[in-house]
Amino acid sequence: MNLNSLLEKAKTSGFYKWLFNIVLWRTIPFNQPHRLKVEQVKGDALLISIPFIRKNKNHINGIHACALATLCEYISGLSLARALPPNNTG
Repeated sequence: MNLNSLLEKAKTSGFYKWLFNIVLWRTIPFNQPHRLKVEQVKGDALLISIPFIRKNKNHINGIHACALATLCEYISGLSLARALPPNNTG
């Protein structure tokens, strides 16, 4: 099962959305402490949340810029992965 087929199933199934998040946490372990979570998959849009927890806060108790950058990289990478063919070897 590849990323795109798992993502397609996550559009309609809560179980596959949960499974998709687990797969992402395990395959991208350095993002796991941020607990980024795909909340909704609808058409070409992805909704990803970032919790307001200590690891994502800065010194003035706001969302840290690095956490926001990580969120942007996460969504950009998933969008690119969806747009590119999975077996393109060049």
